[in-house]
Amino acid sequence: MTAKGSRYLLPAAFFFSFFFQVCGAKSFFLEQLLFWLLIAVIFFIFKSFFSRNFNKLLTITCATLFFTYGLLQKLIIFPALISELQAGNNFFSRALLTRLQTGRIYSLFSLPTLYAFVCGFLIIIILDYLLGSRKKLIWLILLAAGIVNLLLTQTIAAFFYTAIAAFFLLARKRIITLKYFLPFLMLLTLTFSLILALRFHEIRNLSPLHLRLLNWQQATRVIAAFPLSGVGPGNYQAKISAFTFSGEPVSIYAHNFFLQFTAETGLPVALFLFATLAGYLWKHRRQFLKTENSLPVSLLILFFFYNLIDIGIYNPVASILLGITLAMFARNSAGDYPPAIFAGTSKKVKSLLSLVIILIFCWLQLAKYFQLAGNLELAFNNLDKARKYYQASILIYPLQFYSLVGLADIAFRSNNPARSKLFLAKAEKINPDYPFLYYLHSQINLQEKNLVAALNNALLAAGKAPYNQKYRSNYEILAQQTAKILSAAD
Repeated sequence: MTAKGSRYLLPAAFFFSFFFQVCGAKSFFLEQLLFWLLIAVIFFIFKSFFSRNFNKLLTITCATLFFTYGLLQKLIIFPALISELQAGNNFFSRALLTRLQTGRIYSLFSLPTLYAFVCGFLIIIILDYLLGSRKKLIWLILLAAGIVNLLLTQTIAAFFYTAIAAFFLLARKRIITLKYFLPFLMLLTLTFSLILALRFHEIRNLSPLHLRLLNWQQATRVIAAFPLSGVGPGNYQAKISAFTFSGEPVSIYAHNFFLQFTAETGLPVALFLFATLAGYLWKHRRQFLKTENSLPVSLLILFFFYNLIDIGIYNPVASILLGITLAMFARNSAGDYPPAIFAGTSKKVKSLLSLVIILIFCWLQLAKYFQLAGNLELAFNNLDKARKYYQASILIYPLQFYSLVGLADIAFRSNNPARSKLFLAKAEKINPDYPFLYYLHSQINLQEKNLVAALNNALLAAGKAPYNQKYRSNYEILAQQTAKILSAAD
């Protein structure tokens, strides 16, 4: 470890200790920490081992795979599924049919918005290779396929931030100058109109913007309630229920990295870190504006806007792509980026640490996959299938909170209150601030005809989610029943 790197250890240890104490759900903190470690690991791997030729081959492979499957979705897979699902009459068929009929492709990813970001990322890299390559045909084909895929995701914000990043790249390479800005803006407007036409049924009600604004309002409520210490890294999801009004969309993310980071770390720490980052960027602005850094800086512009309107790095795909981007910048700026804490550590030791972190991360992501599959089955009341998925999830990772909650809910629906209480007790140890736990406790108490305990747990649920009409109504009904019994006893 170098002397420059070692000076970061003490503040890092202090912040780790402080936020670990602040966090109510400490496992959530450790899970989020893995995302930051994953970025560091990917940075190390791509900076140390992968050459430009390998990166070029990786770009061609990924772009061909993603773009081809995206087009197949639109032209073949979606039409076939739509015709098949129209004959179905269950809730799952109708829900999936509604999603497919929007026509928004997502290729091999979970959401159109995430795939739109991946398309933008690949388009910028492909454009850079196109400008510096003699054999341009393959890059032109991939660029055209990428733009078509981006349009078919129907993600307006992604189109804009991709266009801004592309314009910066072309301007820094002196391919276009400001005199081309007006034609560029006209092309941008035309494409924007096409996306508006594709999503007119949603956009006419401003639904996407309304959802984002509600998520941001929820985040500001958390910041206002915990301005100094924040709720702790990873604990936004543990606290957000208490700040979500009835009828508002429920999300464990703020869909704005900067707001969520501030809500989790508190205003003093967040403002200090943002100011430090801004100071570093200003100090090294000449380095960032060098022609050889035009690609990584263009990608960082892409990340900035993505973090403004989505979950940002709290997604494995985004974390990996950020690590790759930072590695590109570091290779072009030898010695000009902040020293790493383990800069003096041997490559073998760092490789072993990287492997351990990747294995742990993949292990937890597998547990999350089973948990999400269980959520889907539970939503359609397939209790047996949901139970199997949740059990597989906690077998992999016993602290998978949402799987424990799901198992408690299934046990309650299956008239097994004792087993439900067992899972609830485990879940409460992980995240004692989750209001649904106490609501479910109150329902179990009602089954057991223990009205006093039911009222107490209903009060706890309503207190932890004061804006939730469901929990408040449950408490009010139980309070009225208790009052009637007491008056009758008198």
